[in-house]
Amino acid sequence: MYNGIISGNEAALYGGGAAVARRTNAVIFNLYNGEITKNKAGRYGGGLYLTGDANSSPIVNMRGGVISGNTAVEYGGGVTNLSAVFRISDGIIYGSNVTPGGNTAPNGAALDSGTIGGIAVISRFGIFEDDGSFTERGILTSTNLTIEVNGGNLISSLP
Repeated sequence: MYNGIISGNEAALYGGGAAVARRTNAVIFNLYNGEITKNKAGRYGGGLYLTGDANSSPIVNMRGGVISGNTAVEYGGGVTNLSAVFRISDGIIYGSNVTPGGNTAPNGAALDSGTIGGIAVISRFGIFEDDGSFTERGILTSTNLTIEVNGGNLISSLP
């Protein structure tokens, strides 16, 4: 998706904006300078829901762009990443208390990986959150997520 907008969608369970899943064939989703905003999921991944199985993982490339204003009832207001490779450069995923447009969820307002985990590669990137919390209701909740940061930031407005 180049310069596109995914907005105003709702899913009963997973992936309010989009669900990217891989079971047998290669799946690659590219978001270049686009927006995923104002979507809602009944459980996980208000903006994006990423999942694979034990032997395969989808690949998501985000270059530029914004994921904001999305809501999940349980986990991952912006993104839920369950065993995907999520590469982010020059993009922004807002946390819950950022104005305008924070993502919201009881757990992992910006990004959640649950207990399955995945891989997030972050370059020149910011996640913003106002409450200073990095667990439970914070910007990121994870048990098994591998994060590689190359010139990127996880930023909170509180010390």
